[in-house]
Amino acid sequence: MDTPSRKHMLVGAEDWPPWFLINSFTSPNFTSFSYGGIMWDVLLQLSRSMNFTFSIIRPPDGKWGVLEANGSWNGMVGMVSRKEVDFALGPFGMSAERSEVIDFSFPLRQDILVTVTPVRLVPDLWVIWRPFGIKVWITFCVTFISFLILFGISDKLFLKQSRWGQIMEFLLRTLAGDGSVPLPRTWNYQLFFTMTWILAMFILGQGYSGTLASLMTIPKVPKMIEDVSDLVDQGDIPWGLETGTILEQTGSKAQTGSLLHKFYSGAQKLKGSCYADLDKIKDGKLARLCEGLTAMSMLSDDFSKEGKCYMYADMSFFSTSTEDAAY
Repeated sequence: MDTPSRKHMLVGAEDWPPWFLINSFTSPNFTSFSYGGIMWDVLLQLSRSMNFTFSIIRPPDGKWGVLEANGSWNGMVGMVSRKEVDFALGPFGMSAERSEVIDFSFPLRQDILVTVTPVRLVPDLWVIWRPFGIKVWITFCVTFISFLILFGISDKLFLKQSRWGQIMEFLLRTLAGDGSVPLPRTWNYQLFFTMTWILAMFILGQGYSGTLASLMTIPKVPKMIEDVSDLVDQGDIPWGLETGTILEQTGSKAQTGSLLHKFYSGAQKLKGSCYADLDKIKDGKLARLCEGLTAMSMLSDDFSKEGKCYMYADMSFFSTSTEDAAY
C-alpha cells in the first residue's frame, strides 16, 4: 500500500545475465521469483536512498524495445513510453529513435559488442609427424640410408660378410630408444659411426618426444572467428541475433552490402540473451554477438564449472554501446 512517505513504483526488467537475473520457483499452488545481478543491486540502492517500494514487471513479449511497422514500440521501451511502468532497468543501448519516446539516465557503462563462438577441437591424425618440419624428416631419411650404406659397405670390404639384417635392427632399435640393443661387432673405424649414430638418435629422440608431448597436451584448434567479418564470411556455424534490441533495429536499417547488413540478414532471429544460448554455443551449433561484460562472464562461469574452455570471445569489438536505465 502506498503511503505519503513511501511510494510504490512499477519497474520494467527482463532476465539478462549478468545484469539482471530472474529465477522462478514453481510449486503446485503458486510461482515465486527471486532476483539478482548488477541492476538488481542498483535498484535496491535506489529504493533505499529514494525511499520507495517496487514491483518487477516483465515485458509480455520479452523484448527490450524496437519501433514496429505500425509506429508503436514493443518491449520495455513501449512499456515506459505508454506509462505502464515508472521506469525500466535495462541497461538500454541509447539511440536517437528511443530518445524520442523515453528518457535515459546517466550512462552506467560504455560496453562493447564482441563475437562469442564455439571452440571446435578437431582430431589431428598427423600429430606424430608434426614435431619436425619436412626438411628435418628428409634430412633424417637421408642420414638413415647413408649410415645403412656405410655399415653395409664397410662389412663387405673389411669383414668379407654381409650383415644387413643385424645392421638394420641396430639402427631401428637405436632410433626407437631401445636401451637393450647390442652394439654390432665392428672394426675400430666403425666404432666412430656407431657412437655418432647413437648420440644423434638420442638428441633427436629427446627433441621429438618433448615436442610430441606438448602437441598432444594442447589440442589442435582450427582458425578462430576473430570478428563479425570472419563470422559472416564462414558458412559452418550459424549466428543469432536477439530480437527487440537496438542491434536489430540498427541492422534492419543498415545499408545493403555493409557488414552490419550482412550480419543482420544472415542471422537467426532469437528470443533471449546470450546466456540463453550458452549450451548451443558450446556444442558448436550457434554463434552470438554479445556485450563484452556478458561475454567475459559467460566464459568465466563456464570455465569455472567445466574446467575447460568451450567458447571463444575476441575482444576486437564490433561496436560500442552506451547503456542506461530508461524512464
